[in-house]
Amino acid sequence: MHTTRRVFALAALSSLAVVAAPTAQAQTPIVTSVIGAADGLSVDLAIETPVPDNNEVAAQELFNLSFGPEPTVTLPPTGGSVSESVANVDESAGPIALVADLLTAAADGALGPDGFATAETSVADIFLGEALPLEAEAGAQQNGLDILVADLITATCSADLGGVAGSTTLADASVLGETLEAEPDPNTEFVIVVNGF
Repeated sequence: MHTTRRVFALAALSSLAVVAAPTAQAQTPIVTSVIGAADGLSVDLAIETPVPDNNEVAAQELFNLSFGPEPTVTLPPTGGSVSESVANVDESAGPIALVADLLTAAADGALGPDGFATAETSVADIFLGEALPLEAEAGAQQNGLDILVADLITATCSADLGGVAGSTTLADASVLGETLEAEPDPNTEFVIVVNGF
């Protein structure tokens, strides 16, 4: 069993889309340039665990897990469509594992009177938690710590001459076993501290 002295984890999905306004001389409003960016999954962990020792004061071993943001995309000012994806993420640091099936980031935009910019990031089937040994995974009883589990996390932002809007959607998502709201406010962040597992 590991004792976690300190764990900090941040799973961040962010999207930004801004539409530039036309000049004052234009009779009909038009979009003259766009800005759009999408940053994918980002995780930072610092984990301190005791090293088995016969001494009364056990040494501590520090594990660091850093990932992302990945993938990232930036929309050219002239618009268009850009996207990137990363499949089969499998990272670990000591007793903690990060696994995700698919990470995507995309941005689209266009100029003119109907101009717009949108950006979206998503993570499918993510698990962040204690990595169990293979023999434990095969058994019926598992007592690992699930820090973050979700079927899908999506963040979207869009902008046009009418304004800017954003949304976040979580499907079957939980942190430390607590179910998360399906549609939290955009740019929601979770800071998790665990003192032992």
